[in-house]
Amino acid sequence: MLVGMILLLVGYLVPVRSVVVAVRDHYQVIDRWALHFNQQLDLCKLFGLICFCLGGGLLAFCLLAPSIMCRECLHDEEQEAPIRIYVHDDTENETTAPFFGNVLQVKRQQPQRKDEAVVTQAGLVDIAKRP
Repeated sequence: MLVGMILLLVGYLVPVRSVVVAVRDHYQVIDRWALHFNQQLDLCKLFGLICFCLGGGLLAFCLLAPSIMCRECLHDEEQEAPIRIYVHDDTENETTAPFFGNVLQVKRQQPQRKDEAVVTQAGLVDIAKRP
């Protein structure tokens, strides 16, 4: 992936050479070395893109491989037992539901607002006295 990135940077950041050197009587004089240099820059861009994509695919595979292989590892006998949670079972109170334990009523979780005021168009209004 790093090689692909370097090749892409070289291919795009190095300026291309002018192929046409001069014009003589309706003919263009072409610099063959500049033409070859520009073709090499195009190949550098192409191979850089290929290396960058292959490196990214390899990186993605390496990151996903442990999660795929983990399914097979879960069935090993050497693996320690899963965490178990023991819940105290209160059998004295028969009226409670088994899933809710000893909760008999809904309790308010928000704190009570005391001595707080709200700014309105009429001025400051206590929250306790608000209709």
